[in-house]
Amino acid sequence: PDTPLQLKCSNTRFGHNSIDGFEVLSRIKTSEELRHIPVIMITAYDTTESAIECISAGAEDYLPGSSDPVLLRARINASLEKKQWGDRQREHIDRVVAAMTKVEQGDTVSRLEVSGDDVYAQLYRGFNLMTDGLQDAEHIITVAQDLSSELNLDLLLQRIIAATTELLDADRSTLFVHDPKTDELWSRVAEGIEVREIRFPSNVGLAGRTFTSGETQNISDPYNHPDFNPEFDVRTGYRTESILCMPITNKVGRRIGVTQVLNKRTGKFTTKDASRLHAFTSQIAVSLDNAQLFDDVVNIKNYNESILKSTTNGLVTLDEEQNIVTVNEAACAILREARDTLIGSPAADLFAEKNAWILDSILRVEETGVEDIAVDTDLVLPGGDQISMNLAVVPLIDVGGENIGAMLIIEDITSEMRVKATMSRYMSKEVADQLLA
Repeated sequence: PDTPLQLKCSNTRFGHNSIDGFEVLSRIKTSEELRHIPVIMITAYDTTESAIECISAGAEDYLPGSSDPVLLRARINASLEKKQWGDRQREHIDRVVAAMTKVEQGDTVSRLEVSGDDVYAQLYRGFNLMTDGLQDAEHIITVAQDLSSELNLDLLLQRIIAATTELLDADRSTLFVHDPKTDELWSRVAEGIEVREIRFPSNVGLAGRTFTSGETQNISDPYNHPDFNPEFDVRTGYRTESILCMPITNKVGRRIGVTQVLNKRTGKFTTKDASRLHAFTSQIAVSLDNAQLFDDVVNIKNYNESILKSTTNGLVTLDEEQNIVTVNEAACAILREARDTLIGSPAADLFAEKNAWILDSILRVEETGVEDIAVDTDLVLPGGDQISMNLAVVPLIDVGGENIGAMLIIEDITSEMRVKATMSRYMSKEVADQLLA
């Protein structure tokens, strides 16, 4: 391909007894195998029309038959140089297309070797930057998806801190969470085998400035920054060289915390580092929101269980099918049944025969939505024993106003009734009631 091609027209090659140069040119340019070969037309037809016809048909150049051999060689060399440049272009394009095909197939580790400083080197650098960005995005998404399954807030904070430090190749990092009840930023710091919680107002220090302003702080000289507090460095001997501090915003645009990263190992934090941290915090905001919500739910659950445990009245909740869902310790003691036996069993099995009126009360409450109260009535226990009780059956309603079951409140008044019966032997009912009250 780097030397001129001499074509000899014959009936063996083209199947004709005679063929002119225009036909040869046309056949070369319509052949996939030959069309890349540069063709210089040398013809006796020294007219503008013939020149236009040759160039239009794909010829690289056109010379009259009487041209100087030196000029012919110059034109040949120019054509070959142009072809070499074109071949190089096609080689670069083929290389980029092959690399892009790999990326489309999910191979983001493909890289193009950069040599020189021409336009193709710049193109290769751009491609490598693109694949670096794709790898970053894949890594961030993978880490965020892994974190999304963690609902324990303390463990989530530790895993986010570790992932942030690794992602930005930093020395350490901290995640501060906003507490809207106290308007404070807080974090939990591991100290030996203990975890210590630190809290401070949401407008104090670098983290506070970042949270209140909503702006990223990239500080390369912390000791000359007015919001930097060197007390920790002085106390621990640590030296803070650079800080990247960024607010964490949830999906509705509310700021829920701040990520603070210290001392990039390879120099100062760059704009690319800030972009990577922003992408990561955008991903983890959902996980952080979910973990905080789960933490609140667990706290409420523990609070409710504490109330149930400390309540002296028996509490039993039922679902829409009258199956027992929860029962407190007082109810287990009153009904003389184990918790495991009661939970999940139908109310019809518990309140049968002489206690069937309780099941009727439950059904009536679920139908009407109005509580039903029975005062100083009897409950027959397993084995035939009997207690006196006050019973209240109240409907359970969800946030949408739909009926989701019922709750039974059982007050055991057996001992009071025995005392009242004893006292009534010696005084009037009215006096006995007042004394009991």
